Amino acid sequence: MRKPGSIPADYFDTDARTSIRSIADLLDTGILSSKGSESPFFRPCITQILIELSDLLQKLDKNRKRICFKDDISQQDGGRDVTDLIRDCRNASCHISSGAHIFQQNKFVFNVMVGYCPAAMQINDVILGCDYADDIAIFWGSLKLYAGRHIVRAYREAIPHFPDPFSRR
Repeated sequence: MRKPGSIPADYFDTDARTSIRSIADLLDTGILSSKGSESPFFRPCITQILIELSDLLQKLDKNRKRICFKDDISQQDGGRDVTDLIRDCRNASCHISSGAHIFQQNKFVFNVMVGYCPAAMQINDVILGCDYADDIAIFWGSLKLYAGRHIVRAYREAIPHFPDPFSRR
């Protein structure tokens, strides 16, 4: 007789439902709004969302159901899609010494730009900003993540793959 939970697959659906619920609870706080971005809890909430969402997206990838849209994702680094972007941002958010923080020989960590400001900052010849009035751009080094266009969309696209009677989104 094997121990309960000794096979990682035993936890697949439970972990996914817990992550979906956790993300839904955080989104319901309004933290991904312009007002929410001013909260001292914005950064830890984004980090928690990225941890949970990256896990969901990796589970889908392993089951050949990858969320792979590339809208508003820089293709300078190759064929990165939203699953890759969220994984990379999760790693940058969770690891203080991440090499992903380095941009143009400077450390560039969790810079937030709210609303339409496409030229909010220039570093050497690179212009950084948020291209949408209704979104929030978050930067770690050269990684640019949109709260709505990446986080919320990937979350909404992932949910149907994890049947959850408690899901509100």
